[in-house]
Amino acid sequence: MEYHSLNNLNDSDRSSLTSVFQGILTSLKHSSVNKAVSYLRYIPEQCRMHHNSIENRKLRSSHEKKFHPVKPYRGEIYNAFITEGVGFS
Repeated sequence: MEYHSLNNLNDSDRSSLTSVFQGILTSLKHSSVNKAVSYLRYIPEQCRMHHNSIENRKLRSSHEKKFHPVKPYRGEIYNAFITEGVGFS
């Protein structure tokens, strides 16, 4: 199933995200606003890649020889989480 075809957030999901975000807002400083905005804009893409990774794992498990469904070409990086583990303490 493609990520764009999944159900949108319901009111409970929105409420949960809003409460978590409110808690995060209290710890942010003015100098971090631009960085926080860039992270927030990247969240949908990160969620889409995570969903694709799960779907690929299911396809791999169902393959008789457990081959990954995507074959990257030489020099190609597939589904890399660029921001993971970078600049976080």
